[in-house]
Amino acid sequence: MPELLLAVLVTAVVATLLVGARPTPDRAEQLAAGLRCPVCQSESVADSRSETALAMRARIDELVAQGWSDERIVGHFVARYGDWIVLDPPFDARSAA
Repeated sequence: MPELLLAVLVTAVVATLLVGARPTPDRAEQLAAGLRCPVCQSESVADSRSETALAMRARIDELVAQGWSDERIVGHFVARYGDWIVLDPPFDARSAA
């Protein structure tokens, strides 16, 4: 009986982890889609074919693989390029017209 209980518990935990986890390529693509290409400026990093966008996508892949959170990855690029790098930045009363 304890073996059956353990098997059910392990199955439940594994199922929860599998359902809750986003695949890495999808996650990296979503992050790249939310960042502006510094060269093109009118395109996302996901859509741009510039060398800079390619390098940024590679860096996003590295950071995702290292286990960084989405917020930390976006913060990494904001620290380097400023708030404008985010395609849909949070409202800031200082920049509102």
